[in-house]
Amino acid sequence: MMQLMHGSGVALSSASSLDRAGSSNEQYNPEDLLESLTAGVGRRGLAKLAAESNSNDHNTNSQSNAPSTTTKPLLHMVASTYFPLDAETGKIALPDHVTTVLIDVGARESDYLAAVEKLPLDDHSVALIMVDPLPDSIIPLQQRAATYTLREPVPNNRRRLNPLWQDRVFTVRAAMGETEGQTNFKLSAGPACGSILETSPTAKFWCAKTNGLMPVQIYTLKDLLDLIPDRPAITSIHLKVDAEGADLIALKGAGSAIQRLDTVIMECQHLPKDSQDFHRKGECNFVEARDYMCHSQQICTGQFEGQDIKPGEEYGQGNVFFTNAQNGRGRGVVIPPFLQKKPIEFYAWYRKTATALASGSTV
Repeated sequence: MMQLMHGSGVALSSASSLDRAGSSNEQYNPEDLLESLTAGVGRRGLAKLAAESNSNDHNTNSQSNAPSTTTKPLLHMVASTYFPLDAETGKIALPDHVTTVLIDVGARESDYLAAVEKLPLDDHSVALIMVDPLPDSIIPLQQRAATYTLREPVPNNRRRLNPLWQDRVFTVRAAMGETEGQTNFKLSAGPACGSILETSPTAKFWCAKTNGLMPVQIYTLKDLLDLIPDRPAITSIHLKVDAEGADLIALKGAGSAIQRLDTVIMECQHLPKDSQDFHRKGECNFVEARDYMCHSQQICTGQFEGQDIKPGEEYGQGNVFFTNAQNGRGRGVVIPPFLQKKPIEFYAWYRKTATALASGSTV
């Protein structure tokens, strides 16, 4: 008869004898059953075994119920669905030849991607991360990213990706906020006008009107920046945010990691004090953005350039540009030449800033 060994070395009789007894539907006495199962152990030994089992169960439950002290941000837990990750560091496994990283939040059609697509075939120095929650935006961007990645297949093996082109252009379908979570994205009449912010009751801009809701995931810039490897070869990181009013909210989500950025471009309203003429509740205001960057992050180079502001007027919607001289890399701000020309939308600002930095003037 087969025997089962307890951890203490005591042999317990197999239940095969019970199978034989039960096969003829015979009745058996529970006391006899207990005696059969504990043969050679004894009543006192059985109590000891039960106490050991209870102790082990208690320890297991205590460990499983203990609060985790290593909870990862959601973006880090799902990062492998967006990026190739380094097995040792958990960061994005960018190729060694990458020197510039671009982050395009609210990418829409992404002039950054258009610039990367136009780089010379021998320039593989740029990595681009495009973030957008809208299918109308992200799906065409995914298609273009795939086309870019499939360039120049390995000779004589067209099914194999060329490592010079792969692992450099990525898309993330999400919104960026001050904290991670989920929210209803407010759809609008125009695909480029949706926002995570509620439309203001006083909004006069037709494109800001909400005409539907779409659940979206929110990540933070801090968690995204933490995924970018911190290595000497990466000489600059540039961020552009166009989040339809939520630009400063997204920027605040970077926390102290914002110091890794060389330049920041965002869109804000520039309104008189106590003005109610805003499109969305809590939307970015130039003065607030400048104060946050200067007082909280010590980046005091904010410049406002208006869009479609009538001559003689100083208020309206525009872009805010920040240059971070304290980027922690010890070599100052680096603005690659390709950012200083079309199709980059703000190439003139990049060029002016690069010229000022080269001459040693204040940006």
